[in-house]
Amino acid sequence: MMFAQAPQRHPVGRSALAAGMAGAGALCAGGAALAGLAPAWAGAAAGLAAGGALLALAVRHRQVAREAARVASSEQVYREIFENSVEGVFASTPEGRFLWANPTMARLLGYDDAPQLVAECTDIARQLYADPETRNRFARMLLAEGAVTGYEAEAIRRDGTTIWISISARVVRDEEGRPAAFQGTCEDITPRRRAEEALRRAKQLSETASRAKTEFLANMSHELRTPLNAIIGFSEIIGEQQLGPAGHPDYAEYARDINESGRMLLDLINDILDLSKIEAGRRELNEHLVDLPRTLHSCLRLVKERAIRGGVTTLLDVPRALPRLRADEVALKQMLSNLLSNAVKFTPKGGRVTLSASVEADGTLVIGVADTGIGMRPEEIPRALQPFTQIEGNLSRTAGGAGLGLPMVRALAELHGGSLSLESEPGRGTVARVRLPAERVQPAKDAAPDVGVG
Repeated sequence: MMFAQAPQRHPVGRSALAAGMAGAGALCAGGAALAGLAPAWAGAAAGLAAGGALLALAVRHRQVAREAARVASSEQVYREIFENSVEGVFASTPEGRFLWANPTMARLLGYDDAPQLVAECTDIARQLYADPETRNRFARMLLAEGAVTGYEAEAIRRDGTTIWISISARVVRDEEGRPAAFQGTCEDITPRRRAEEALRRAKQLSETASRAKTEFLANMSHELRTPLNAIIGFSEIIGEQQLGPAGHPDYAEYARDINESGRMLLDLINDILDLSKIEAGRRELNEHLVDLPRTLHSCLRLVKERAIRGGVTTLLDVPRALPRLRADEVALKQMLSNLLSNAVKFTPKGGRVTLSASVEADGTLVIGVADTGIGMRPEEIPRALQPFTQIEGNLSRTAGGAGLGLPMVRALAELHGGSLSLESEPGRGTVARVRLPAERVQPAKDAAPDVGVG
């Protein structure tokens, strides 16, 4: 009988199984050990978290402390600026009551301190402003524009004296956009206003005096010219013996002296009147295009006879083509005649006077009168341009004159928008230049030849 043989377990498999079971036991033991440590780890983590929170809280505390110190420092700075500002600083209600002010504002208005100002000045329009409507107008401007700068008004101080103030302010609005307050600054401008007022009064007095002088001269000129014309006319008849011999040769000579003196006096009266009209702004220019070569020749001929008598050579130095000039021809001749007369008068025998004209690169016309006369020191030139002033010298004392020539030339040049300049040196002569602006110059159509007159 055959029996089935039971299978046999391999020795190696049994060993592996035993090892696996042993490992599982060890794993269970380790897990149990780890489970036992878990509460300790959790406690440590909680401690670390608490420490971190405390550290963050400490850092934040330090930051807050530093910020508080910075804010306190800034507030102190602004408080010092507010308290020590050289300008008054204030806030008021739109209705006109002070809310607060700095000490400067209180002192400016004559109060001991800011609390006294706030307590006593309860109606700004009536208590602070000399004219209450001035404050009302200021308030309307502020509400309409939002800010106003440099509003000037006359204010009343606590002791009743008045000052002038300049206010700059803005409107402060609440959350709903309604005007809550006016905030601004205030400055005492009394010294400036007084200076401006003094200047205005002085100018008014000067203008009144100038008008009175001009009116007097205008009225007197007629009264003086009438007899002078008679003196000049009759002395000319006698001097030229038009109606027969004067009876004695000296009489004719005396008559000619009277005639010359009368003409000099008439010229002086005309110069004074013209200068007064210019100063008063009443001299009007009768402008048209002037033929410069012809005008220059004409003016040089007027002084030629006197130059010949004094032994002075006269020359005309102009380019071949001169532009036309829009000017008052009579005034232009006055300028040139005065400059030429002065040059001939103050140039000794054997000297030379040259009349020139040229156009500069920018179109400015320059008319010059140069002489080889006695000249002036640089510091004497400003005096020579003042009316009724003469530079002392041997020749100037004998030449005479009222000292109106150069001031007249400068005034007429400026009336044309131009200028007069002088260059001079004692013993070498003087150069006077009249500059007229380019807009008055028009190019010449025809050329004019160079001309010399001696």
